Amino acid sequence: MSSPAVHALRLIVLAGAIGLAALVFLTARDRRAMIRQRPVAPESTFAPEHSGGHGVAAARRERHAIDEYVGSEACVSCHAAIAKRYFQHPMYLTVREVPAVPPAAAYAAPFEFHPPGNRKYRVELRDGQVYHHEIMLGPQGEVLYDQVVPIAFSVGAGKMATAYVIDRVGLYQLSSIAWYTQRGEWDLHPDYKPHEHLGFRRRVLDACIHCHVGVSRPHEERLDQFHVPALVEQTIGCERCHGPGKRHVEARQKGDEAPLPDPTIVNPGRLPPRQRDSVCFECHLEGRFRVVRYGHDFRDFRPGDALEDHWSVFVVPQTVHKDNTTMLVRHVEQMMSSACYRASGGRMGCTTCHDPHEVPPETQRVGYYRQRCMQCHAQRGCSLDEQARAAEQNSCIACHMPRLEIDAIAHASRTDHRLMRRPSPPTDDSPVPPHELAFFDQADQRMPAWERDRARGIVMAAAGVEMGPRAESVLREAERLLAGTLNVVPDDVLVMEALGSVFQTRGMDAEARQIWQQALEAAPNHERILSLLGRLCLRTGDHAAALAYLDRLAEINAWLPNTHYYRAQILARSGRYEEALAAIDRAIELFPSSLEMRRFLADLCQQAGLPERARREKELLAKMTAAAAGQPPAQENSAE
Repeated sequence: MSSPAVHALRLIVLAGAIGLAALVFLTARDRRAMIRQRPVAPESTFAPEHSGGHGVAAARRERHAIDEYVGSEACVSCHAAIAKRYFQHPMYLTVREVPAVPPAAAYAAPFEFHPPGNRKYRVELRDGQVYHHEIMLGPQGEVLYDQVVPIAFSVGAGKMATAYVIDRVGLYQLSSIAWYTQRGEWDLHPDYKPHEHLGFRRRVLDACIHCHVGVSRPHEERLDQFHVPALVEQTIGCERCHGPGKRHVEARQKGDEAPLPDPTIVNPGRLPPRQRDSVCFECHLEGRFRVVRYGHDFRDFRPGDALEDHWSVFVVPQTVHKDNTTMLVRHVEQMMSSACYRASGGRMGCTTCHDPHEVPPETQRVGYYRQRCMQCHAQRGCSLDEQARAAEQNSCIACHMPRLEIDAIAHASRTDHRLMRRPSPPTDDSPVPPHELAFFDQADQRMPAWERDRARGIVMAAAGVEMGPRAESVLREAERLLAGTLNVVPDDVLVMEALGSVFQTRGMDAEARQIWQQALEAAPNHERILSLLGRLCLRTGDHAAALAYLDRLAEINAWLPNTHYYRAQILARSGRYEEALAAIDRAIELFPSSLEMRRFLADLCQQAGLPERARREKELLAKMTAAAAGQPPAQENSAE
């Protein structure tokens, strides 16, 4: 019989990479970016100039004040015609209460689907509340567990698909079940695979909420958590593109004459090109990595700003893969690579072709976009003969902006925005090493040298940790850049977190612990750093410190199953069996399919003098193991 102690190291081997992944917005579905070994670059000089953290933090609090927002309904009385059109726009419909979509008929009876593997999924509407089930089946088809979660709201306009969000009292998670409109059926969300499932544990980050809702109330001290109620305005409303409207509404109510440009509101069409485009790029430019600038966060952006004022975006040269697929969010890079955009001198932007207030009906789509092409190409026109043009309904976009398949969503497509004369897949689809990723729009040329090195150091740290110790040259370069940054801004928690992960990956546990403890002094409720420290102390045998960190983490976020699992291991070592059982029961409640955790539970029951429960747990474990036989192993701790 194995002891619970043997489980202490099994789920920690890859823990460092998991914590660092949240430092930047990784393009999670693009795994083509690999690392090529390169010599360490020569030392660079960091500029001493930088903005002080305290002043920036005060300005940020002012910019995050929600009392400056009035909501889209306040705009209707003066802008009724535009509002009527915009309220049918997909952006305005992106977040809805359930069951708003799909059609009510889909909820007529509990609907089940059974993807390959030993789990089936059920969607149920009961007493006005939608529930999602993950059900594991035994060898004889018997139910081994049925995990049920209530759904709070849906995300997505429903044109292609709709995702569903679970509200954990201000902390959000993504359901593994999605509705696919074009197919008219329920299925697994693209982020979930039958054999690499996360249960219902995929975190919905603050950045996700920010781009999918109108106005939210994020917690000031807890990452990716919100005050309750969290959503001030669910939909992406007027103020997301025009800025907070309080001053504008008050001025109009007073009857003040509106000068042009009106200083109380932002008209994106009157902004310089970089600021104009940033209004769209805020949410439609994902890149390979996003790194917030020192003293900023992504919520600092307001219409009228340049995106680069608040974060750096790293992009890859190829936006279309050899198999003619693309990421869902790659339109910006594609457009900016086009000859049309480059030749326009800044005149061309997203709104050149897209009316931000409405989407043309499908029956008018061809003519609508042809008219926009003719604004610049009327003199030259099309070189195809009449018969060939008629075959494509005289459509410009059919030839020059064909549909590309989305690599994460089967049977879904989006328009190729490269605007090529004869669009074709790229000839080079090779991986891009992190040191060759480019700052979007050459933003690095407009920032201090130390900030360039800071952003690149964070990116190289994330990539190096993902690759592990074999990426020694990348890790060393990341260490050099990050250590140099701390000489300029010693209070930068993001840099300390990244540097600690580099240290840990290189086997420098003492240095990692020291820098993370320093970061925790500056940010005592920092969830990721508490998790990293707890796991590091557990792995290195400092169980008292590990338990202290994990207890603090559990108070901040009670929905991480591995946190409770690690706590159970430490408590069991101390003979605190009752507390250990409570902790492992909570872990399994959150992650019922984990064979690792259930094996630990069975052993713990035996040690705690509970032979009957140990027998039941072992019988259940045997059935779950048999049901999983022949399936690839689940990714036990990939959600945290």
